[in-house]
Amino acid sequence: MPRPLGFEARLQAMADANGWVTSDLNAKRAVIKFELASGRTQTLYAIDVGEVVELSVPSLLVFDTVDDVPHDLAVTCLRRSAKAKVGFWCLELIEGKQAFSIMWNLPHRHLDAQTFGAVVRALVVGCDELESDLVVDPNQLDQELLELLDDEGGDLPP
Repeated sequence: MPRPLGFEARLQAMADANGWVTSDLNAKRAVIKFELASGRTQTLYAIDVGEVVELSVPSLLVFDTVDDVPHDLAVTCLRRSAKAKVGFWCLELIEGKQAFSIMWNLPHRHLDAQTFGAVVRALVVGCDELESDLVVDPNQLDQELLELLDDEGGDLPP
């Protein structure tokens, strides 16, 4: 009977099957970075926590304390979690700060390359969508201002 693959070999095989490159990989953790059309990079962390693999994508929505988290943002994340088939939003303590992350936990026995690919894509897209909805890109604001001024016949500032 073939010996089952360890976490490191298994995650590398699933990443390879999906055409992804791991940027960090060891016996307990894998990291995969995704360059997206939004211009942002989303980072997936796969962590071996015993019988379960924790998959998480931290957002750039980070706060010093839980008290600093905007109520509206927390409600938005809870609503998105309620609608999602895969992934839930949570606060994770990362480097001493409270970071919104989208996460999913899967037992090892249910994790294959196809499931891994589908879950990872859902988490990465979910994180990027939230950031796209909430984070203001100054370049985009400049473009919107120019279009608004142009539509209203206004003059551009010198």
